[in-house]
Amino acid sequence: MAAGGKRIVSDRVEWITIADPATAAAALQNGEVDWLELPLPDRVPTLRQNRNVAVDIQDPLGNIGTLFFNHLSPPFNDVRARRAILMAINQADYMRAYVGDDKMLEPLPGFFTPGTPLYTEEGGEILKGARNLDAAKRLLAESNCAGEPVISCAGEPVISMAAQDLANHKVWGDLTADLLTRLGVKVRYAAVDWGTVVARRAQKSPAAGTFSTRVSMVSTVWTSPTSFFAPMATKRFRMTEHPRSRSRDRSPVRCHDAR
Repeated sequence: MAAGGKRIVSDRVEWITIADPATAAAALQNGEVDWLELPLPDRVPTLRQNRNVAVDIQDPLGNIGTLFFNHLSPPFNDVRARRAILMAINQADYMRAYVGDDKMLEPLPGFFTPGTPLYTEEGGEILKGARNLDAAKRLLAESNCAGEPVISCAGEPVISMAAQDLANHKVWGDLTADLLTRLGVKVRYAAVDWGTVVARRAQKSPAAGTFSTRVSMVSTVWTSPTSFFAPMATKRFRMTEHPRSRSRDRSPVRCHDAR
């Protein structure tokens, strides 16, 4: 973001936050905003039909959906518990639930982004092939603090947290809570807003009412092997822009803030 020349195309940029994705897409089509970063995938076909709207690829490498574990506290401070989730999680299920179209996703059996120089599938065998929930349950039973059902050492349910005001976070959070439940884990689903996620993720202890797992989306620009434990899949997210935002019109460019 800091490198290269900066060509100024507008005197002022106005950022407008529109929480509802449908309202944001309608604002783009009505010319109320000039650029929309992340429309819902099911809105893309409608946007393509509007001749006043240009739909393009924002980043050919896509973004990566991730499942983060609080590995400082039980039960996921035991590597066997984290490996059990890797044996059961299905990347395609997560991405299809959000994007729907297989052309907009690809598997990620490794830590680095496909298409980049460092990409490798070395060590990603656990994410390939059929999912094995029975083996995952057995491995969970071998991990520390295992009970019936699996709970944290403090005797509290495992807290699975997801932002409900971000469409991709919500659907991935729903799937994670369901997966943990099917593995015999006692789950408390913390369905919160993104601001609460940001505040609680900095506190590491589930006993303090923070989180055991949470979902998120990260850019391929800065994703590294140390940033997550259970990669899901990459998705070629769409960027939608109004044609005037590419012109030399110097009037304010109004942008929807999609966080």
